[in-house]
Amino acid sequence: MYIKINGTNYSAVKSLTFSPEVDLTGQSIPVNEFTADIISSGINVSHGSVASLYDDLDNLWAYYRVTLAERIDLNTVRIRAKSHVSKLDQYKLSPVMYQGDSLASVLQGIFAQVGSAIYEVDQSLLSNTVTGYCPEQTARERLLWVCLSIGACVIHSFCENIRIVPIYDDDEDPVFIPDSEVFWKPTVTFDDWVTSIKIKYYAFTRNDDPGTKDKWVEAGGYTYTYTEQEYTLTNDDAPSTAPAKDITFDGNMLINANNVGLIAIRLVKQYFKRPVSADVDIIDNAAHVPGDWVMVRTDEQTIRQGCIASAAYSFGVQARARLKLSNVADVEGATLTVRYFDGNIKIGQRKHLLPVGYTYTVQNPYIDWTMDGHRVIYRPETDTITGVLDGDYTEDVPCYPALDLTLRTGLLKVISVDGANIDNEGTVTIT
Repeated sequence: MYIKINGTNYSAVKSLTFSPEVDLTGQSIPVNEFTADIISSGINVSHGSVASLYDDLDNLWAYYRVTLAERIDLNTVRIRAKSHVSKLDQYKLSPVMYQGDSLASVLQGIFAQVGSAIYEVDQSLLSNTVTGYCPEQTARERLLWVCLSIGACVIHSFCENIRIVPIYDDDEDPVFIPDSEVFWKPTVTFDDWVTSIKIKYYAFTRNDDPGTKDKWVEAGGYTYTYTEQEYTLTNDDAPSTAPAKDITFDGNMLINANNVGLIAIRLVKQYFKRPVSADVDIIDNAAHVPGDWVMVRTDEQTIRQGCIASAAYSFGVQARARLKLSNVADVEGATLTVRYFDGNIKIGQRKHLLPVGYTYTVQNPYIDWTMDGHRVIYRPETDTITGVLDGDYTEDVPCYPALDLTLRTGLLKVISVDGANIDNEGTVTIT
């Protein structure tokens, strides 16, 4: 990993921490950050400078601004860099009444003092309009209200700009994380059932002379009275013995009669299944990031899918991540049994639990087999096998001797290898 500041790359980095997250529930917009100690006697970092975090393959992990830079000794500067989302907290926006305003114009107003160049919007969202009232609030608070009203979330990791994208749901095609990348064993947590969702929605009328019993707001020199109603959904799938647990969305005045139904549909998808989360430790060199839908084997007989809500990284030769999966659900699985044969003799077998309908690629191993005084290394006929499971399936792979060691004499017979090299000391390396 290395950090780029003011056009200079700093690869001598230690104590690096990075734990990005995304909130798919519409209740917050997280401010992601990374911290690091940069080993350099000549570095001079000022607050507000952009610090970019890259891996050794030059993949961008974070593009944040420096909020803390202090020299802790002659050769070390400690920095903290935060997402540009944090800048939205610095600006107060005046009350406004939106009346079918385009999403593009609303976002331009939210980011006006921060800079339009730091965000991008998924094209599928641009047909949305915004209707309703916003009080004086920070730009970040207003962005949160807008996102909930249109079904969007904010992602700012592994990208340069703040991304405003649709809330991912279980209609997305998840990616399967193979067992070879998972540190056993994932932890699955079952939370209490949500028994109901209550969403308050609003309607406004311009009224310059509100009555004493009217509820009213002011924006742009005008007065508006409003009414509020509650949209309630009951979870019929929750067991009758489940304790009452309500989720309430109250106070967001951009929720109205026209969008409350769509908001409810999204919330039902997120909350009305049994709330299940999972913690999974994997090798993760930016292949699976917050906001992605993934599948993983959580025990010997179960595959589950979920959305990555957060990832806590630790860094070494490869990056390791502790993923928090939300909206977790079971996935239908099937067993692929791979048998390895030398002629009619079975010399090995492996079983793989995989998702049904998933296009798999399984690596065939070299088989180490001892029989009749010989230790033989077999090479499989093919390096991999590929297919799609629609149920349990068995595949046989022919294997052929590559090396044959006679145990009594120590004589090694080289039968089929890609290459062999002898160094100056007489050591043979076989590939």
